[in-house]
Amino acid sequence: MESNNYKTDKLAIIEQQQEMALQKFSEVESACQLSPVSFLKQNFGNLKIRDRKSEPNFRFMLAILWSKICTLGGLKNEIDPFMAEDVNRMILSLYSDLTLEEIYKAFELERHGAYVDKTDHFQLFSAEYVSTILKKYKSWRQTTKIQHNITADQKLEEPKITPEEETEIMNTAICRLFDEFLVSGEVSIPCVHVFDELYERKLFPQDTDYPRKYSIAKFQLEKELKSEKSANRQERLKIQETIDNLNSDSNEKVLARAKQLVLKDYFTYLKSINQAIKELI
Repeated sequence: MESNNYKTDKLAIIEQQQEMALQKFSEVESACQLSPVSFLKQNFGNLKIRDRKSEPNFRFMLAILWSKICTLGGLKNEIDPFMAEDVNRMILSLYSDLTLEEIYKAFELERHGAYVDKTDHFQLFSAEYVSTILKKYKSWRQTTKIQHNITADQKLEEPKITPEEETEIMNTAICRLFDEFLVSGEVSIPCVHVFDELYERKLFPQDTDYPRKYSIAKFQLEKELKSEKSANRQERLKIQETIDNLNSDSNEKVLARAKQLVLKDYFTYLKSINQAIKELI
């Protein structure tokens, strides 16, 4: 009979594997954000299923894949474990030449109406439904590659961001950080990029006392570090070294904290006058 400690350790390992699989799967999702043609060019660099099926988190990634596909595809019923295992066996035996990215993209194209005919899932996740979509994808892939002369030796150029797009990205980051502040009352990290952008646009009040904020930041960090206690001599020496480094000119940690303090004061001011930051940027 398993001990409680063993069960706890086993659960912790499973949770860790799931977390790692989620992080890995985010890379799959990012790759699928490209346009269909760009995706096909980029996909030559992705690992095929037969080359990654031995990865320790591969089964967890498949589970995440099917869950995402069902949710986005409007399948409301829970995935039957036996059906899921049947689909997994089919993928490993008949579609191992595909990449995980391709499977995810195949169902995205189905949702977006890229294929000639739409396939009804009848609220049932099954090998028959999955294979129907993948067959349509492979047919679409072959036709699209011929139309656009896509070959394995082609390299996808990195998309260039225009100044307008860069400004829009920064505006989104600024608004997101401000909205988070309105909810929590704190400026979350990372925030240095938002400070630098607002400073560049000269949006901070002219009477902002930056040197004073730097001094306050240094005091706060030193106090926090001194409150840390450790029985380990090496850790104590490391903490003291960090404290000593705070006295160096333009210390990165102090600068980051000072910028956070300036942002908090600025956001607090905007909140007090009921000013939405998106109207200023």
